[in-house]
Amino acid sequence: MKNSKQTTGLWTSATGQRALLLFLLLLYPLLGMLWHHGYPFISSEIFLTLAGFALFAAGVSVLLSPCRWLVVNLVIITLITLVLLIHSNLLFLGILVVLVSCLVLSIWLKDQFPKMSLVVIVALIIGAYFDNQIDHARNATQLEPLSQTATQGPLIHIVVDGFIGPDGLPRSPESQNLRGEILEFFEAFDFQLHTRAYTHYNNTTDSLYRAFNFQNDDENIFQKIVMLREPISIRKNAWFEALGQQGFPIMVYQTESVNFCESTAVDYCNVFPIPNLKTIHHAVDDIGTRVAVLLRALLGQSVLISEMLLEYMRIGSWGISTYDQRLLSTMATDIPLRPDGAYFAHMLIPHSPLVYRQDCSVDYNSEPWERFTATTGLIGNSIETRAMRYKKFVPHAQCALKELGSLFQALKDQGLYQQATILVHGDHGTSAYNYSPVVSNMDKLRYRDLREMYSALFAVKLPGGTAGLNHQTTSLNVLMAQTLADISGLSKQQVAIEVSNETEPFIYLSGATPLEKMLVDIFTRREGDPESEL
Repeated sequence: MKNSKQTTGLWTSATGQRALLLFLLLLYPLLGMLWHHGYPFISSEIFLTLAGFALFAAGVSVLLSPCRWLVVNLVIITLITLVLLIHSNLLFLGILVVLVSCLVLSIWLKDQFPKMSLVVIVALIIGAYFDNQIDHARNATQLEPLSQTATQGPLIHIVVDGFIGPDGLPRSPESQNLRGEILEFFEAFDFQLHTRAYTHYNNTTDSLYRAFNFQNDDENIFQKIVMLREPISIRKNAWFEALGQQGFPIMVYQTESVNFCESTAVDYCNVFPIPNLKTIHHAVDDIGTRVAVLLRALLGQSVLISEMLLEYMRIGSWGISTYDQRLLSTMATDIPLRPDGAYFAHMLIPHSPLVYRQDCSVDYNSEPWERFTATTGLIGNSIETRAMRYKKFVPHAQCALKELGSLFQALKDQGLYQQATILVHGDHGTSAYNYSPVVSNMDKLRYRDLREMYSALFAVKLPGGTAGLNHQTTSLNVLMAQTLADISGLSKQQVAIEVSNETEPFIYLSGATPLEKMLVDIFTRREGDPESEL
């Protein structure tokens, strides 16, 4: 009996250690995600998730109790690989390295492998905590106030991601009402609004990289970044550099989506994490939905898992709000501290997912709110999903205008609006096209598809400048060069020879390397072009 009790004690101890290890392994990527996004730990959805992890860890540990060390270690190695796949976004080579390394250690350590793994995972959790504390401290850094009188007004430059231009909107009553609101909004704030502004490129990376560098070329930058699995960043930034030469310190307010802070011209950087997980906690009533969304967001951190489970992960990390309302409010607080600065913000709105109401409250419950994914192949939307996109896009765009209006009003209250230079523009249009703008769709594309993808909002307010509407078809690259010329007093040719030589409208279709150039005015309605709008 004595030997039996000792055996039972040892069995219980080993089982407890394994259960703790398995629980902490599951906890590691979740804690990293929650710390990174500042998600509240004292919440029912977190308690329920942790309870599920604990039950899973205990159950697996009990099942492993009669197994030999090799089987136990293989299960632990599998879980370690899965956790690192999620937390570190491992790809195939990384997975292979982890598996081989763990197998070698497992064979060497044998039944001591779980204990050593426990020590390592505790160290990783502690490291993840301190890493994310550093990130939060960076975001909380305040600008140093200007110690002298500003000799120039602030320059505010805002990219509203996915905001289509007024003349790119379809002819449905809801969209045309939105068009009227856009015109009225920018007129009220003394902007010159270019109703037929457009981009040569159909994605954020290519569009903004060329616009910020006043370039026209057919390199497929976005495809190159995707193939190399690189983060999206705008390292070369002639626009920032030119503003710096004009005496503007550059302040950047961005999300993790596109990195503008790597430019050497940037003086201050404030980064807001995506997705904006805290909107779930405040806006979703059902606890089961909150748990499901958190777990899907967790899995969605891995490119491989997202691709493998795309059909079943309809609410992934990109299905959660990517816009953080602290972005512009933080900028509004900072501008009076350095009224001589150039302030840049990349707003991920009205970018998908389309979860905002007109008043900027978040709606995750009333309708399907996941990011619509294109049908496999080359069709972007059915009649139904296109109608749904625009139904949700209109209040999303109205929310973006509301946010901009709050910033502009704050500048007025601070006495800085009249002398401020303000530039607001999109990077491309909506994703409501019926056919993707790719080379292989050339015979299917309609002008409507091109207008809705390549049309981009562009509005500028210069101190003492001309307000009103400009209806000329003009590319984003040219408009950026013209704005810099207006600010600097240089000619457009001196600012950028390449874009000053544009003689006729054109766009680039993707799906090819190099990109396929297409000479077309997307705002021209041609005979025989079906215009079956919503």
